[in-house]
Amino acid sequence: MSTSDRIPPGCTPSRATHPALKATIKPRLLTLLAQYRLKLPLAVHQERVVEAGILLASLEEYEAALRQCFTPILQTANGPDGLAAPGLDALRIHVQADFGSVGCSFELLMARDAHIEHAASTATVRDLLKRVRVGLDACVKHESLYWLVLNGTRLAYKLCSTLFRPERSAEAIETLAWCALCMEGMLPLLAPRFIEWRVQLYTALCHCYEAAGMVDGAAKAVAHALERHHWMKKLDRHDPVPQAAETDALYTRVERQLGALQFKYTTCTQLGADLSSAALEPMFGPTTAAQLACLLEVRGLCPSSAFPPTHISCRASTSLVLTPLAFLRRLALCTGAH
Repeated sequence: MSTSDRIPPGCTPSRATHPALKATIKPRLLTLLAQYRLKLPLAVHQERVVEAGILLASLEEYEAALRQCFTPILQTANGPDGLAAPGLDALRIHVQADFGSVGCSFELLMARDAHIEHAASTATVRDLLKRVRVGLDACVKHESLYWLVLNGTRLAYKLCSTLFRPERSAEAIETLAWCALCMEGMLPLLAPRFIEWRVQLYTALCHCYEAAGMVDGAAKAVAHALERHHWMKKLDRHDPVPQAAETDALYTRVERQLGALQFKYTTCTQLGADLSSAALEPMFGPTTAAQLACLLEVRGLCPSSAFPPTHISCRASTSLVLTPLAFLRRLALCTGAH
């Protein structure tokens, strides 16, 4: 394409949301795709179609992105000839188009049923989540596609967020667990900069188990998360470059969050559990303030909580999981805090 045919350099998604820019970009972009369909190599054109769909979706032109970009690519990919790109590139384009199609379909669904109140909407979300899991499964085997796996987990989390309520939380468990395993299964995604996202997935998974009345599942999930975290820390010790202070602080925060979840789903579900200061110290530190901070964090009363329970209504009637007030009362009795 000539320079004059390109979208103006300043039209990033954040700036291009202006109605006047959106009105200009959409028809121009679709016209360019049609004009250059026979002028570009087929593989190049198919990739540009997917990129155009991503841009249109960022402009909230979901219908156009779905019909003009993602759906045609998916039809070609699933057809007898497949995509023109070779090997891994064809897989990447296919999954990008599928994730784009899922994202647009979800946004259009939310416009019709923002709270996913109808059974048909729940069924649609379930089908969209299945497509995301299929895409993740295809990409997780290829380390170079780690960024696409990361994008897929974020897309899946967005869809799952509509299910964060007691009557539907069980629907999100399989996908959240699969996302966590995908994040663990790719070496680039084990980097410290992704650790907080992994913890957010673990935390959401635990809360969904809890809301579905399966506290044992939450306990197993957080035990697995802690095991993987300690395994990664052991690997880091073999790195000849010493850990930065920021990484050490990050690990401390993660251990505090996971330790608080383990305390919630393991210690606090045991009748007659030892909640003395000496028992809490290994997990939360020696001071009453640190112990209180961790307990507040696990209940989402602190802004640093990775996934505040305000996003999900937990069962509260006969559950052995303590309420925030009961947490604080029991700790105050054991530590002498007033």
